[in-house]
Amino acid sequence: MKSFALASAALFAAVAAKPLQRRNAVTVTEVEWVTQTEYVTEIIDVSTTIYITPGQSVPTVLTSIVPAPSDAQFYEPPSPSPEQPKQTSTPAAAAPPPPPPPAASSPSPAPAPEPKPKPSESKPNPSGSSGSGSGEHSGDITYYAVGLGACGEDDSGKDNSENIVALSSLLMGAQSNGNPKCGQTITIHGNGKSVQATVRDKCPSCTEGSIDVSEKVFKELWGDLGVGRQSVTWSFN
Repeated sequence: MKSFALASAALFAAVAAKPLQRRNAVTVTEVEWVTQTEYVTEIIDVSTTIYITPGQSVPTVLTSIVPAPSDAQFYEPPSPSPEQPKQTSTPAAAAPPPPPPPAASSPSPAPAPEPKPKPSESKPNPSGSSGSGSGEHSGDITYYAVGLGACGEDDSGKDNSENIVALSSLLMGAQSNGNPKCGQTITIHGNGKSVQATVRDKCPSCTEGSIDVSEKVFKELWGDLGVGRQSVTWSFN
């Protein structure tokens, strides 16, 4: 027991006598990291002008040219270019129609003019004629505007004042002034009436028995110029 206590004391003494170990010094190193950012701007013209002629189709897809990135750490892509407007020809707008003219007041209807004399048409005489200056003749009667006749008399303006007749050239012959039949009178029968007229002219288009008269003679027989060509008989007085 005594030896155990001595051993413990010796051990305690040895431990107490052992010098303390010095703690190692700690070195602190501060490292400051610096980040450097490098920007590289490359200006690339990617706009394209397209001229379109009339009749040429317009391309709908345009290929954008993207350049390869450089060795820099960062790459900034180019901004998209705006779409180019299509150049198309626009037809000129049609001019507006002119305004309608103002409605004109309708004038009162003018009186219908009297029909002009119709030239006698050459056609066969259905009843025939005597073929001479005497006896009774038959044919068509028409009216005309009297004037300077083949007999040399100017009867202008006497359409409704004198009874004038033009005989067929086949009866009058080639002679004009001084013709023996000029100045003779004939009696015309038609429409149940009779009237006398004086020979003052020739009718080149009349058949041998047809006659051409002034408007006064025609109205005395038929009452109206609108009835047109009619059939008559006549003879020299």
